[in-house]
Amino acid sequence: MVFKDILRRRAKKQVTPQLLGKMSPYQVLGLPVITEKAFGQMEQINAYTFLVHSDATKPDVVASLLYIYKVTPISVRMVNVGKKVRLRR
Repeated sequence: MVFKDILRRRAKKQVTPQLLGKMSPYQVLGLPVITEKAFGQMEQINAYTFLVHSDATKPDVVASLLYIYKVTPISVRMVNVGKKVRLRR
């Protein structure tokens, strides 16, 4: 099997953004995260961290980055961060 055939088999289908019809790209893509860990990732592996709307999908984030910053990301990783639980006695 040729390498191009393998890439074609792995190719993901094109998914359209869902939230961009309802919200602006500035609402989907929030503020950049400014922490020591985020700055370390910017310097070492050229990865950027943003707060994103809770209903946003990966295609929404890609389209927002393309609209706002005029760049196409190689990959998008998203994490849902929960609230801290406080224990009372």
